[in-house]
Amino acid sequence: MAAANGHLEVIKYLLSIIPKEDALKLANQKNESLNTPLHWAAFNGHLPIVQLLCEEYNADVYAKNETGHDSIFEAENNNKEEVENWLLNKYAVEDGFKVEDQGENTKITYTPGKESKEADDRAKEAAAAAASSSDDINKQTADLSIH
Repeated sequence: MAAANGHLEVIKYLLSIIPKEDALKLANQKNESLNTPLHWAAFNGHLPIVQLLCEEYNADVYAKNETGHDSIFEAENNNKEEVENWLLNKYAVEDGFKVEDQGENTKITYTPGKESKEADDRAKEAAAAAASSSDDINKQTADLSIH
């Protein structure tokens, strides 16, 4: 609840009095709804807590709760733009991710990163293989007829 309510100093203290390995586990501990402290901090817009959990305790920004939402979604869905922008800038898969806050017209631009290019290349290869396989099947079955 400390993460949800913005109690940064309480979180720092509690995580500092236990072994680092236990603190890392606690920072990623899920509740009955599968929300982590990071989900709650992002949901409520507590950027310093989000930063602490991510940078010091390796909080999993992609952990999903029972509704399938990660902490980035929780920040976005609850209009916590400062948290959302920080998370997107820190964890963006794309290269050159840039968020320009322009009020209601926030602009997000990026250059497709290495991961996107690799995914696109793999998709093209899979499509080509599927088309080739389909052509082979059509050639092999062209002479078959049902009597």
